[in-house]
Amino acid sequence: MTEQKTKELEALEAMQDLISGLPDDRRHNVQVYAEDFRDILKEGGGDAFLSLTLLACEFAATNAELEKQEAADAEIVAG
Repeated sequence: MTEQKTKELEALEAMQDLISGLPDDRRHNVQVYAEDFRDILKEGGGDAFLSLTLLACEFAATNAELEKQEAADAEIVAG
């Protein structure tokens, strides 16, 4: 039986691979920050989750705008 991974699991594994490839000091920082975020989510409950979701949406919107701009720039260069 072939194991099919969800997109979320694939993304998690890709992030873990990326983090594993970082220099020791950066990898340590990422792990410390992640633990801090976990603590905030545990302590802050729903409000902390909403805050993290807000940040994720802001990041996604900013990334989408950057991609849109890059596509427009590529169109100008090609045209």
